[in-house]
Amino acid sequence: MKNIEKIEKRQSIRDYEKKKLPDAVLKELEDSFADSERLVDDIGLKLLSMTDGADKKLDKVVGYSGNVFNAPVYFVLLSEKKPHYLENAGFVAEALILKAEELDLNTCFITVTDSDEAKLSLDIRDQGEVAAIIACGYGKKEKDLVRLDIQSPSNVTMRKREGHIAPKIAQEELVYNSKWGVEMEWDDTMQDPMMDEAFYAASLAPSFLNRQPYRYIYDGSKIYILTTKEENTSKEDEKLGLGASMYNFYAVLADYMPKAPMWQMYPENNSEDLGQPKNYEVSAVITI
Repeated sequence: MKNIEKIEKRQSIRDYEKKKLPDAVLKELEDSFADSERLVDDIGLKLLSMTDGADKKLDKVVGYSGNVFNAPVYFVLLSEKKPHYLENAGFVAEALILKAEELDLNTCFITVTDSDEAKLSLDIRDQGEVAAIIACGYGKKEKDLVRLDIQSPSNVTMRKREGHIAPKIAQEELVYNSKWGVEMEWDDTMQDPMMDEAFYAASLAPSFLNRQPYRYIYDGSKIYILTTKEENTSKEDEKLGLGASMYNFYAVLADYMPKAPMWQMYPENNSEDLGQPKNYEVSAVITI
C-alpha cells in the first residue's frame, strides 16, 4: 500500500471495540517503529506498548478533557529531551499510525500535558519525557454526527460530518508560491504530480482540534514549513502536529524517491524572511 493511500484512509477514532490486538500484530507495529526514519537522528526514542488496564490508569490523567477513549493498547513514546524532540516524536508517531492503518487498525493521538503524571499513572520508571501517546485498536463504526469546529473560545461552529471525516484546510490554502501570500497554481500542467501529492498528504496530517497552525512555501527547489502559535493549541501539541505533517510530506516523497531528502530543522528563534507575518516563523526546510 502506498503511503498516500494510508494517509487518505487514516481517521482519528475515538471509540474502540473491546478486542485485544494479536501478539503478532503488536510485534509488527513495534518492529516498524524500530525501523522507521527519524527526523532528528541523535534523539533517543523508545516505544512502550501499554495494554491491560492502561485505559483506566490514564483516565483523567491525559487526553483532551481527560478522555482517553478506552483503547486496548496505548503506545507511549519516551524521548530524550533535546531541541526538536517533540517534532521528532510527532514525525515517528505518524509513521507508526500509518503502519497501523496498513494493518486495518485505528488510532488517535492522546494529549499529554504532564509527562511526570503520565509516567506515574503507568508506573513507567524509564528515563525520558512522555512525548506522545497514541490510542490504538479496532475502531467502532460511527453514524453521521455533528462536530464542533473550534476557531477560538468565542467562535465555535457546528459542522456535520460523515463517519469520522473532520474538516481541514485544503492544500490551496496551505501552500504558497515562493513568498507568503502568493497563490500556487495547481493546474495539472503547472505542477509536478509528486509535489502536488506530497502537499496534499501534508494537508491531511492530524493536528490538535484540526487547527493546522503551519503553512508551506515552495520556491521550486526548497520547501519551507512555517508555524505560528495557535491560541487553542499547546506548544506540545503544536510541535507534534508539525512533525506529523512533515512526515506525511516526506513519506510521499519516499514513495517516489528511494533516497528522499530529510527535513532540516531551524534552530529555535532563528527564522528566515519569506514575507510571512510576524507571528509565523520558519521551522524547517527540505531541499529537493
